[in-house]
Amino acid sequence: MRITTNAMFNTMLSTLNKNVADYQKINEQVATEKRINNPSDDAKGLSVSTVLKSQQSAYTQYLENIEEAKNYLNGADNALGQLQDLIVKVREFAQSNAQETTTPVEMDIAAQQIDQFLEEAMNIANTKINDRYIFAGYKNNSPAYSNSARILTPYAAAENAYEGIVTSSGEYTGTSNKTYIVRFVQDGHVGDEANADTTAYQISDDNGQTWSDAQSFTSLRMNISNSDGSDSGVYLDFTDNDFVQGDTFMVQVALGNYQGDGAKISFNTNFNSKIDTNISGKEIFEDSGFFDSIYKLKNALMSHNFNEIAQSVEELDTMHSEIQSKVTQTGINLNRLEITQNNLIALSDNVLDHVQSIEKVNIIDVLSQISMVENALNASITTMGRVFPLNLLSILK
Repeated sequence: MRITTNAMFNTMLSTLNKNVADYQKINEQVATEKRINNPSDDAKGLSVSTVLKSQQSAYTQYLENIEEAKNYLNGADNALGQLQDLIVKVREFAQSNAQETTTPVEMDIAAQQIDQFLEEAMNIANTKINDRYIFAGYKNNSPAYSNSARILTPYAAAENAYEGIVTSSGEYTGTSNKTYIVRFVQDGHVGDEANADTTAYQISDDNGQTWSDAQSFTSLRMNISNSDGSDSGVYLDFTDNDFVQGDTFMVQVALGNYQGDGAKISFNTNFNSKIDTNISGKEIFEDSGFFDSIYKLKNALMSHNFNEIAQSVEELDTMHSEIQSKVTQTGINLNRLEITQNNLIALSDNVLDHVQSIEKVNIIDVLSQISMVENALNASITTMGRVFPLNLLSILK
Protein backbone atom coordinates (compact mmCIF):
# COMPACT_ATOMS: atom_id res chain seq x y z
CA MET A 1 0.00 0.00 0.00
CA ARG A 2 1.48 3.24 -1.06
CA ILE A 3 1.38 6.17 1.35
CA THR A 4 1.60 9.53 -0.36
CA THR A 5 3.64 12.39 1.01
CA ASN A 6 0.47 14.46 1.41
CA ALA A 7 -1.26 11.75 3.51
CA MET A 8 1.81 11.37 5.69
CA PHE A 9 1.98 15.10 6.19
CA ASN A 10 -1.70 15.35 7.14
CA THR A 11 -1.39 12.46 9.59
CA MET A 12 1.64 13.93 11.31
CA LEU A 13 0.06 17.41 11.34
CA SER A 14 -3.10 15.99 12.89
CA THR A 15 -1.04 14.28 15.61
CA LEU A 16 0.87 17.51 16.23
CA ASN A 17 -2.35 19.55 16.52
CA LYS A 18 -3.79 17.00 18.95
CA ASN A 19 -0.67 17.13 21.11
CA VAL A 20 -0.71 20.94 21.01
CA ALA A 21 -4.41 20.92 22.08
CA ASP A 22 -3.66 18.44 24.90
CA TYR A 23 -0.74 20.58 26.03
CA GLN A 24 -2.91 23.77 26.05
CA LYS A 25 -5.72 21.96 27.87
CA ILE A 26 -3.51 20.61 30.64
CA ASN A 27 -1.83 23.99 31.11
CA GLU A 28 -5.27 25.62 31.34
CA GLN A 29 -6.26 23.08 34.01
CA VAL A 30 -3.12 23.88 35.96
CA ALA A 31 -3.83 27.62 35.71
CA THR A 32 -7.53 27.43 36.63
CA GLU A 33 -7.36 24.33 38.84
CA LYS A 34 -10.59 23.29 37.08
CA ARG A 35 -11.16 20.09 35.14
CA ILE A 36 -13.99 21.60 33.04
CA ASN A 37 -13.13 24.86 31.33
CA ASN A 38 -15.11 24.31 28.12
CA PRO A 39 -18.30 22.38 27.31
CA SER A 40 -16.27 19.90 25.27
CA ASP A 41 -14.26 18.93 28.36
CA ASP A 42 -17.30 17.17 29.94
CA ALA A 43 -20.74 18.13 28.63
CA LYS A 44 -22.65 15.99 31.12
CA GLY A 45 -20.57 17.12 34.07
CA LEU A 46 -20.97 20.76 33.01
CA SER A 47 -24.78 20.33 32.86
CA VAL A 48 -24.91 18.92 36.39
CA SER A 49 -22.53 21.62 37.61
CA THR A 50 -24.71 24.37 36.08
CA VAL A 51 -27.81 23.10 37.91
CA LEU A 52 -25.91 22.88 41.19
CA LYS A 53 -24.53 26.40 40.76
CA SER A 54 -28.07 27.69 40.23
CA GLN A 55 -29.09 26.07 43.52
CA GLN A 56 -26.05 27.48 45.26
CA SER A 57 -26.87 30.96 43.92
CA ALA A 58 -30.39 30.65 45.33
CA TYR A 59 -29.00 29.61 48.71
CA THR A 60 -26.70 32.64 48.68
CA GLN A 61 -29.68 34.95 48.02
CA TYR A 62 -31.71 33.31 50.79
CA LEU A 63 -28.82 33.75 53.21
CA GLU A 64 -28.63 37.45 52.27
CA ASN A 65 -32.40 37.72 52.84
CA ILE A 66 -32.02 36.11 56.25
CA GLU A 67 -29.31 38.55 57.28
CA GLU A 68 -31.51 41.49 56.29
CA ALA A 69 -34.53 39.93 58.02
CA LYS A 70 -32.47 39.43 61.18
CA ASN A 71 -31.49 43.11 61.11
CA TYR A 72 -35.14 44.14 60.99
CA LEU A 73 -36.22 41.67 63.65
CA ASN A 74 -33.37 42.63 65.98
CA GLY A 75 -34.29 46.28 65.45
CA ALA A 76 -37.95 45.57 66.23
CA ASP A 77 -37.00 43.48 69.27
CA ASN A 78 -34.84 46.31 70.61
CA ALA A 79 -37.51 48.97 69.93
CA LEU A 80 -40.25 46.91 71.58
CA GLY A 81 -38.02 46.38 74.59
CA GLN A 82 -37.54 50.15 74.85
CA LEU A 83 -41.29 50.63 74.56
CA GLN A 84 -41.93 48.16 77.37
CA ASP A 85 -39.42 49.97 79.57
CA LEU A 86 -41.11 53.28 78.75
CA ILE A 87 -44.56 51.93 79.67
CA VAL A 88 -43.22 50.71 83.01
CA LYS A 89 -41.63 54.12 83.57
CA VAL A 90 -44.84 56.00 82.73
CA ARG A 91 -46.90 53.67 84.91
CA GLU A 92 -44.64 54.12 87.94
CA PHE A 93 -44.51 57.86 87.31
CA ALA A 94 -48.31 58.06 87.21
CA GLN A 95 -48.75 56.11 90.42
CA SER A 96 -46.11 58.09 92.29
CA ASN A 97 -47.78 61.37 91.30
CA ALA A 98 -51.35 60.26 91.88
CA GLN A 99 -51.31 59.69 95.64
CA GLU A 100 -53.91 61.49 97.71
CA THR A 101 -51.07 63.41 99.34
CA THR A 102 -49.97 64.78 95.95
CA THR A 103 -50.80 68.46 95.65
CA PRO A 104 -52.60 69.90 92.60
CA VAL A 105 -49.44 71.84 91.70
CA GLU A 106 -47.38 68.64 91.76
CA MET A 107 -49.93 66.89 89.54
CA ASP A 108 -49.86 69.79 87.07
CA ILE A 109 -46.07 69.54 86.89
CA ALA A 110 -46.33 65.77 86.43
CA ALA A 111 -48.80 66.27 83.58
CA GLN A 112 -46.31 68.49 81.76
CA GLN A 113 -43.57 65.87 82.20
CA ILE A 114 -45.73 63.39 80.30
CA ASP A 115 -44.74 65.32 77.17
CA GLN A 116 -41.19 64.01 77.59
CA PHE A 117 -42.50 60.44 77.61
CA LEU A 118 -44.55 61.17 74.50
CA GLU A 119 -41.48 62.49 72.70
CA GLU A 120 -39.53 59.37 73.70
CA ALA A 121 -42.38 57.15 72.47
CA MET A 122 -42.47 59.00 69.14
CA ASN A 123 -38.74 58.40 68.67
CA ILE A 124 -39.27 54.68 69.30
CA ALA A 125 -42.18 54.61 66.85
CA ASN A 126 -39.89 56.13 64.20
CA THR A 127 -37.10 53.57 64.69
CA LYS A 128 -35.02 53.30 61.52
CA ILE A 129 -33.05 50.24 60.36
CA ASN A 130 -31.04 50.24 57.11
CA ASP A 131 -32.70 53.49 55.96
CA ARG A 132 -36.18 52.01 56.50
CA TYR A 133 -38.67 52.85 59.23
CA ILE A 134 -39.60 49.47 60.67
CA PHE A 135 -43.02 50.45 62.03
CA ALA A 136 -44.30 52.09 58.82
CA GLY A 137 -45.32 48.94 56.90
CA TYR A 138 -44.81 49.21 53.14
CA LYS A 139 -44.45 52.99 53.44
CA ASN A 140 -41.13 52.53 55.19
CA ASN A 141 -39.24 55.17 53.21
CA SER A 142 -40.88 57.80 55.44
CA PRO A 143 -41.22 58.00 59.24
CA ALA A 144 -44.14 56.04 60.69
CA TYR A 145 -45.28 59.22 62.43
CA SER A 146 -45.19 62.63 60.82
CA ASN A 147 -45.33 66.05 62.41
CA SER A 148 -48.90 66.53 61.23
CA ALA A 149 -51.57 66.40 63.90
CA ARG A 150 -53.64 63.46 65.12
CA ILE A 151 -57.11 63.77 66.63
CA LEU A 152 -57.22 61.91 69.93
CA THR A 153 -60.08 60.01 71.54
CA PRO A 154 -62.36 62.56 73.25
CA TYR A 155 -62.38 62.82 77.03
CA ALA A 156 -65.66 63.02 78.94
CA ALA A 157 -65.70 64.65 82.38
CA ALA A 158 -66.28 62.17 85.18
CA GLU A 159 -69.26 64.11 86.54
CA ASN A 160 -71.15 64.15 83.23
CA ALA A 161 -74.78 63.02 83.26
CA TYR A 162 -74.67 62.10 79.55
CA GLU A 163 -74.69 58.30 79.21
CA GLY A 164 -74.10 57.98 75.49
CA ILE A 165 -70.89 57.47 73.52
CA VAL A 166 -68.79 60.20 71.93
CA THR A 167 -66.10 59.65 69.29
CA SER A 168 -63.82 61.96 67.31
CA SER A 169 -62.96 62.11 63.61
CA GLY A 170 -61.91 64.46 60.84
CA GLU A 171 -58.70 65.98 59.48
CA TYR A 172 -57.23 68.76 61.56
CA THR A 173 -56.49 71.92 59.58
CA GLY A 174 -54.07 73.48 62.08
CA THR A 175 -50.34 73.03 62.54
CA SER A 176 -49.91 72.97 66.34
CA ASN A 177 -51.20 71.08 69.36
CA LYS A 178 -54.68 72.11 70.35
CA THR A 179 -57.25 71.27 73.01
CA TYR A 180 -60.95 71.91 72.41
CA ILE A 181 -63.45 71.87 75.27
CA VAL A 182 -67.17 71.52 74.64
CA ARG A 183 -69.69 72.22 77.41
CA PHE A 184 -73.46 71.96 77.23
CA VAL A 185 -75.18 74.99 78.70
CA GLN A 186 -78.73 73.72 79.08
CA ASP A 187 -80.57 70.46 79.58
CA GLY A 188 -82.01 68.83 76.48
CA HIS A 189 -81.23 66.64 73.50
CA VAL A 190 -80.46 66.93 69.80
CA GLY A 191 -83.20 68.73 67.88
CA ASP A 192 -83.71 71.99 66.02
CA GLU A 193 -83.37 75.63 66.95
CA ALA A 194 -87.15 76.12 67.21
CA ASN A 195 -87.51 73.38 69.82
CA ALA A 196 -87.10 74.55 73.40
CA ASP A 197 -85.95 71.07 74.44
CA THR A 198 -82.95 71.26 72.12
CA THR A 199 -79.77 71.58 74.16
CA ALA A 200 -77.06 74.14 73.41
CA TYR A 201 -73.28 74.13 73.75
CA GLN A 202 -70.22 76.36 73.75
CA ILE A 203 -66.64 75.71 72.55
CA SER A 204 -63.33 76.89 73.99
CA ASP A 205 -59.92 76.48 72.35
CA ASP A 206 -57.89 78.21 75.09
CA ASN A 207 -58.47 75.82 78.00
CA GLY A 208 -61.70 77.47 79.11
CA GLN A 209 -60.50 81.05 79.36
CA THR A 210 -62.95 82.20 76.68
CA TRP A 211 -66.03 80.55 75.17
CA SER A 212 -67.94 80.84 71.92
CA ASP A 213 -71.57 81.96 71.78
CA ALA A 214 -74.08 79.24 72.65
CA GLN A 215 -75.20 77.17 69.65
CA SER A 216 -78.20 74.86 69.34
CA PHE A 217 -77.29 71.18 69.11
CA THR A 218 -79.08 70.30 65.87
CA SER A 219 -76.98 67.32 64.72
CA LEU A 220 -75.36 64.40 66.49
CA ARG A 221 -72.17 65.31 64.58
CA MET A 222 -70.66 68.46 66.06
CA ASN A 223 -68.32 70.49 63.86
CA ILE A 224 -65.68 72.05 66.10
CA SER A 225 -64.81 75.64 65.22
CA ASN A 226 -61.84 77.74 66.28
CA SER A 227 -62.27 80.91 68.31
CA ASP A 228 -61.98 82.99 65.13
CA GLY A 229 -64.87 81.05 63.58
CA SER A 230 -62.71 79.01 61.18
CA ASP A 231 -63.28 75.28 60.73
CA SER A 232 -60.81 73.11 62.69
CA GLY A 233 -61.59 69.99 60.68
CA VAL A 234 -62.39 68.16 63.94
CA TYR A 235 -65.74 66.44 64.55
CA LEU A 236 -67.36 64.95 67.63
CA ASP A 237 -70.01 62.28 67.03
CA PHE A 238 -72.52 61.59 69.81
CA THR A 239 -75.02 58.78 70.22
CA ASP A 240 -78.55 60.04 70.86
CA ASN A 241 -79.10 60.61 74.59
CA ASP A 242 -80.08 63.30 77.04
CA PHE A 243 -77.63 66.07 77.91
CA VAL A 244 -77.49 68.01 81.15
CA GLN A 245 -76.22 71.50 81.69
CA GLY A 246 -72.54 71.30 82.63
CA ASP A 247 -71.77 68.12 80.65
CA THR A 248 -68.22 68.69 79.40
CA PHE A 249 -66.13 66.98 76.74
CA MET A 250 -62.57 67.58 75.65
CA VAL A 251 -60.82 66.56 72.44
CA GLN A 252 -57.13 67.09 71.82
CA VAL A 253 -55.17 67.42 68.62
CA ALA A 254 -51.53 66.45 69.04
CA LEU A 255 -48.59 66.32 66.67
CA GLY A 256 -47.66 62.86 65.48
CA ASN A 257 -50.01 61.43 62.88
CA TYR A 258 -49.53 57.83 61.74
CA GLN A 259 -48.74 57.80 58.01
CA GLY A 260 -47.69 54.19 57.55
CA ASP A 261 -49.92 51.20 56.88
CA GLY A 262 -50.56 47.79 58.37
CA ALA A 263 -48.56 45.83 55.80
CA LYS A 264 -46.21 43.00 56.72
CA ILE A 265 -42.72 42.94 55.16
CA SER A 266 -41.83 39.35 54.27
CA PHE A 267 -38.57 37.81 53.09
CA ASN A 268 -38.11 34.53 51.24
CA THR A 269 -35.89 32.37 53.43
CA ASN A 270 -36.06 29.15 51.37
CA PHE A 271 -37.68 27.80 48.22
CA ASN A 272 -41.15 27.58 49.83
CA SER A 273 -40.74 29.62 53.00
CA LYS A 274 -41.34 33.24 54.01
CA ILE A 275 -41.09 35.11 57.28
CA ASP A 276 -42.58 38.42 58.46
CA THR A 277 -39.92 40.79 59.71
CA ASN A 278 -41.90 43.76 60.95
CA ILE A 279 -44.77 44.75 63.20
CA SER A 280 -46.65 47.76 61.89
CA GLY A 281 -47.04 50.90 63.97
CA LYS A 282 -50.77 50.63 63.37
CA GLU A 283 -50.76 47.34 65.27
CA ILE A 284 -48.48 48.51 68.09
CA PHE A 285 -49.50 52.10 68.63
CA GLU A 286 -52.77 52.81 66.84
CA ASP A 287 -54.94 49.72 67.43
CA SER A 288 -53.83 49.55 71.06
CA GLY A 289 -54.62 53.23 71.64
CA PHE A 290 -51.14 53.79 73.05
CA PHE A 291 -50.89 57.54 72.47
CA ASP A 292 -54.52 58.08 73.41
CA SER A 293 -53.86 56.38 76.75
CA ILE A 294 -50.80 58.53 77.43
CA TYR A 295 -52.72 61.71 76.65
CA LYS A 296 -55.61 60.43 78.75
CA LEU A 297 -53.20 60.05 81.65
CA LYS A 298 -51.92 63.57 81.09
CA ASN A 299 -55.46 64.94 81.12
CA ALA A 300 -56.30 62.96 84.24
CA LEU A 301 -53.29 64.45 86.02
CA MET A 302 -54.28 67.94 84.89
CA SER A 303 -57.85 67.48 86.10
CA HIS A 304 -56.70 65.68 89.30
CA ASN A 305 -58.99 62.78 88.43
CA PHE A 306 -57.78 59.76 90.40
CA ASN A 307 -60.28 57.39 88.76
CA GLU A 308 -59.03 58.30 85.29
CA ILE A 309 -55.42 57.91 86.41
CA ALA A 310 -56.18 54.42 87.73
CA GLN A 311 -57.91 53.54 84.44
CA SER A 312 -54.92 54.77 82.44
CA VAL A 313 -52.59 52.64 84.55
CA GLU A 314 -54.75 49.58 83.83
CA GLU A 315 -54.62 50.34 80.10
CA LEU A 316 -50.82 50.63 80.27
CA ASP A 317 -50.64 47.25 82.03
CA THR A 318 -52.71 45.70 79.25
CA MET A 319 -50.51 47.25 76.57
CA HIS A 320 -47.37 46.02 78.34
CA SER A 321 -48.71 42.46 78.22
CA GLU A 322 -49.70 42.78 74.55
CA ILE A 323 -46.28 44.09 73.61
CA GLN A 324 -44.68 41.21 75.49
CA SER A 325 -46.50 38.82 73.17
CA LYS A 326 -45.00 40.71 70.19
CA VAL A 327 -41.55 40.47 71.75
CA THR A 328 -42.05 36.74 72.20
CA GLN A 329 -43.11 36.31 68.58
CA THR A 330 -40.11 38.33 67.42
CA GLY A 331 -37.85 36.04 69.43
CA ILE A 332 -39.50 32.98 67.90
CA ASN A 333 -38.93 34.38 64.40
CA LEU A 334 -35.28 35.12 65.18
CA ASN A 335 -34.76 31.55 66.40
CA ARG A 336 -36.47 30.25 63.28
CA LEU A 337 -34.18 32.35 61.11
CA GLU A 338 -31.12 31.09 62.98
CA ILE A 339 -32.13 27.47 62.36
CA THR A 340 -32.94 28.16 58.69
CA GLN A 341 -29.65 30.00 58.24
CA ASN A 342 -27.61 27.12 59.67
CA ASN A 343 -29.45 24.63 57.42
CA LEU A 344 -28.88 26.77 54.35
CA ILE A 345 -25.18 27.17 55.11
CA ALA A 346 -24.86 23.38 55.36
CA LEU A 347 -26.79 22.89 52.11
CA SER A 348 -24.76 25.56 50.34
CA ASP A 349 -21.49 23.99 51.49
CA ASN A 350 -22.64 20.56 50.30
CA VAL A 351 -23.59 21.91 46.88
CA LEU A 352 -20.29 23.78 46.62
CA ASP A 353 -18.39 20.59 47.51
CA HIS A 354 -20.35 18.70 44.84
CA VAL A 355 -19.57 21.34 42.22
CA GLN A 356 -15.90 21.22 43.11
CA SER A 357 -15.89 17.42 42.93
CA ILE A 358 -17.17 17.73 39.35
CA GLU A 359 -15.11 20.70 38.19
CA LYS A 360 -11.99 20.82 40.31
CA VAL A 361 -8.94 19.12 38.87
CA ASN A 362 -6.66 16.83 40.86
CA ILE A 363 -3.58 18.98 40.65
CA ILE A 364 -1.22 16.11 41.59
CA ASP A 365 -2.53 13.96 38.74
CA VAL A 366 -2.30 16.87 36.30
CA LEU A 367 1.27 17.66 37.28
CA SER A 368 2.18 14.00 36.78
CA GLN A 369 0.59 14.05 33.30
CA ILE A 370 2.00 17.33 32.11
CA SER A 371 5.47 15.91 31.45
CA MET A 372 3.98 13.08 29.38
CA VAL A 373 1.92 15.52 27.30
CA GLU A 374 4.92 17.78 26.86
CA ASN A 375 7.09 14.84 25.76
CA ALA A 376 4.46 13.75 23.26
CA LEU A 377 4.32 17.27 21.84
CA ASN A 378 8.11 17.51 21.56
CA ALA A 379 8.22 14.07 19.91
CA SER A 380 5.67 15.20 17.31
CA ILE A 381 7.61 18.34 16.56
CA THR A 382 10.91 16.39 16.31
CA THR A 383 9.42 13.73 14.02
CA MET A 384 7.81 16.36 11.82
CA GLY A 385 11.10 18.20 11.57
CA ARG A 386 13.02 15.10 10.52
CA VAL A 387 10.57 13.99 7.88
CA PHE A 388 9.86 17.47 6.59
CA PRO A 389 12.85 19.76 7.14
CA LEU A 390 10.75 22.90 7.74
CA ASN A 391 10.57 24.93 10.85
CA LEU A 392 7.50 24.62 13.08
CA LEU A 393 6.15 28.05 12.21
CA SER A 394 6.21 27.18 8.53
CA ILE A 395 4.38 23.91 9.19
CA LEU A 396 1.66 25.63 11.21
CA LYS A 397 1.13 28.12 8.40
